[in-house]
Amino acid sequence: MIIQATRIARDGGVHYLARHLLDKPHENERIEILAGDRVALHDAHALATVKGCRYAVRHWSISPEREMMPAQLSTFLKSIDAEFNVGTDRPRLIVRHVKDGRSHFHVAIAEVDPKTLRVLDCRNDFRRLED
Repeated sequence: MIIQATRIARDGGVHYLARHLLDKPHENERIEILAGDRVALHDAHALATVKGCRYAVRHWSISPEREMMPAQLSTFLKSIDAEFNVGTDRPRLIVRHVKDGRSHFHVAIAEVDPKTLRVLDCRNDFRRLED
């Protein structure tokens, strides 16, 4: 499985990410929203603005070697939530793209928790994702 993590800047990056994830049916055979919506990205942007953060969204691109069943994806996403202490309150958008007959997933989660205003910890994220 290949996982790439990117921090999306508050200035302009959120709008680009929304277009990439939701508005390019010509580049994907299918786009499925599994959780959240476009509003979640705008909420993440607003939270980052209030907090004064440079980044608004943490974006994980997940490309499994084989097709993932919904239960496998759910287990995997729970492990990411646990590793990064995401919690249940952060705005999020989870999208499945099908391109060339293969699925890959995008997970976009607000950098700032709306209740605590705590920012996601990104230290050693490459190692943590590899684990």
